[in-house]
Amino acid sequence: MAYPIIGADGAVTTWGSADFYSVLLSKISPNSATFQVMADPFDVTGIGTAQSANISGLRSTQGTIDARIKLGGTYPTIGNSGLVTFASGYTTHVRSWDLTLETVAVHDITTFASTGPVFRTRRPDRVRCYGSYVARVDNSTDIIAPPTANSSGASMTLRYGDEATDDTIAFNALVTQTGTAIVDAQAQDVTCAFTATGAITPAGTNSILGSSATALEVPLWEYTSGSSVPHTLTLTAITGKTYTTDAFWTRIRLQCTVDQVLTVSIDWAGSGTAGGTGITVS
Repeated sequence: MAYPIIGADGAVTTWGSADFYSVLLSKISPNSATFQVMADPFDVTGIGTAQSANISGLRSTQGTIDARIKLGGTYPTIGNSGLVTFASGYTTHVRSWDLTLETVAVHDITTFASTGPVFRTRRPDRVRCYGSYVARVDNSTDIIAPPTANSSGASMTLRYGDEATDDTIAFNALVTQTGTAIVDAQAQDVTCAFTATGAITPAGTNSILGSSATALEVPLWEYTSGSSVPHTLTLTAITGKTYTTDAFWTRIRLQCTVDQVLTVSIDWAGSGTAGGTGITVS
């Protein structure tokens, strides 16, 4: 008999094969995933009509994966191995950092084909990153304000794993905002917001973002290699029922707090396929 299914029946099954996406999935423990199929309606109401009439347009897919980071172990890891080093900023007593990586745009590149497309074909653009970190203010170290005009940034490294080769993300950064508050019965914190300038380089024994050669260029999409190579994302609702589409990441947010589990949130967009089918539900 048919019955409702629950989260315990599902899984994030696969994403790509021996590439950035498969490495990413191998280092995380997903705790939620969404899969959305959309079709923009077109109003085709004629004059002299009392009710609206609509037809559907091309479909597209998108979703999110929220997960905890495992760093090669069986279970997720807490952020006690986190660290912030910055050549031009206050980094004393840091207790948390967060980083957002995203493509600056998702381009619709759908075109005519011998068989008319029913799904949008999309591709990503270049990558940017920004974030913030929170530190305790102490009695002897000065807080450093954002840089003067025309500064070009200084080297910053965010660590989330202390290993043979530390798991890190490195780039030059500009502090864009520094803020603190003095509140009764609370420790005084300073929050520093920053934005990256130039190359964004991951490293580490269990880097969730792959190597600098492939990870943080334009996100891998269907034609990255010069020919059609799908990066197929498969979500399983229950054994025998899956949702599958070619997809690329659009935003990755990492959060590292000294006494919390390391987390990552991944937004993705479906890139369609050359044949225009875009999605398989089975």
